Amino acid sequence: MCKVKRTMNGTEFDVFSNGFVKITKENVQKAKEIIESDPFYKKAYKSVEDSSTKSFCDYKEEYKKDKKAPISLKLLEQINTENSTRVKNDYLKEVVLKNLNYLGSNLEQKLKNQDYSIIPDIYTIKDESKTKETQKTLLSYASKFCHFYCLHMFDDTTIADSFPIIDSILRKVIPIYDYLYNDKEYRCYDEYKKNSSLYKYRNAEYKDIKPSVLEYYKIYVNALSCISENCQKQVTVTEIEQLLWWFYRGIADDIDRIKDEK
Repeated sequence: MCKVKRTMNGTEFDVFSNGFVKITKENVQKAKEIIESDPFYKKAYKSVEDSSTKSFCDYKEEYKKDKKAPISLKLLEQINTENSTRVKNDYLKEVVLKNLNYLGSNLEQKLKNQDYSIIPDIYTIKDESKTKETQKTLLSYASKFCHFYCLHMFDDTTIADSFPIIDSILRKVIPIYDYLYNDKEYRCYDEYKKNSSLYKYRNAEYKDIKPSVLEYYKIYVNALSCISENCQKQVTVTEIEQLLWWFYRGIADDIDRIKDEK
């Protein structure tokens, strides 16, 4: 039986009969090589140029000598730029920077302990003069900060995999791969959509799910972890995200035309 192929921007990938890319070691490696050769996107993962997140973490010795040293706004801006998160600098300064420095030495401990409460910690402003909290919905940025901080500061892909990135592309794609790979007992994708908590959050605006953002992120993390497990751990969570993010750039809005067969 011949394999079904699909060419994306000059690179050939193995796909299912319905056109969705398969999560295989070969496909993952192709996407990884493309990203790491791209002059813009490679900065987030591999580049040691002075302006990259990786080099900033590598050479800012004050972080390694003194874990209480304040997070630099420049580091936050680099993560923002390299990942096209488009968070306003005012938000980075007033929300993220303030909260990260408030966490202090607890930051690294929470990350190493896979304490997901750090996600809302990063984007929730606590106003002591009011009884209510003011929230900025910065889930995507918070996930990227945690992921790349773990990847570069700890030099540990396992911890980084525990804090996967979430953005508009992956948010739309992951529920489909949750259905395809996680051995759900659903007869068809329509049945999955009616019952899946992950899919329920897929099209919701962040402002509509504020009380449940942490719950949503945990469900998202678990789905990716299970996909990796069901691929016999041949691919990591980060590699899965790289493949799906790169493959579905620009076409994520059209991916819901999935056939019922797996």
